[in-house]
Amino acid sequence: MRALFIFLALAVYLGCEKGADGPPNGLIVESKEGRFSIVLPDSFPPPEMSAKPVTTEIGDITMHLYTSSKSDGSAFIMSYNDYPDSAFAKDQSRMMDDIRDGALGNMNARLEHQKDYTFDGHPARTLDFSLSSEGRQGYGRLQYMIAKPRLYQVIFLAIDNKAERDAETIQQSFASFKLLK
Repeated sequence: MRALFIFLALAVYLGCEKGADGPPNGLIVESKEGRFSIVLPDSFPPPEMSAKPVTTEIGDITMHLYTSSKSDGSAFIMSYNDYPDSAFAKDQSRMMDDIRDGALGNMNARLEHQKDYTFDGHPARTLDFSLSSEGRQGYGRLQYMIAKPRLYQVIFLAIDNKAERDAETIQQSFASFKLLK
């Protein structure tokens, strides 16, 4: 199952909806380099950090990953990467669609729900999805946001447990995502 999470982290190229008032209790993850913070549920361990080169149609980029997974197979993956100016030449709506299509396609996932919104003045989107892998069912949420030149993403994946994806503690974690100045 660990291989599935690594695959998902790499498959989702390119996170972050405002929600409930007040920060949830839990594990505070802050990236000064990435200029973001998020609060994960207490049940998640501190994330492992890594940087992976990714070849894209606009050139090589570095994806910075923060991965926290539990023994039951559920995981949070937070990432960011910077793009050259040329990446933003296409229509913003098309870029958001390309991110969605690439992520779902690479995971062989089915879109269940999509919501567009603005996060601190930046275009953002939430996707709920499901997938099958190794005879098991996965349920996930991906939130991503473009804050030029950076793309942020937060993904949660639950294995064989759709209710966990929709749980209030998971919703609170997504709502706790903040950009740091």
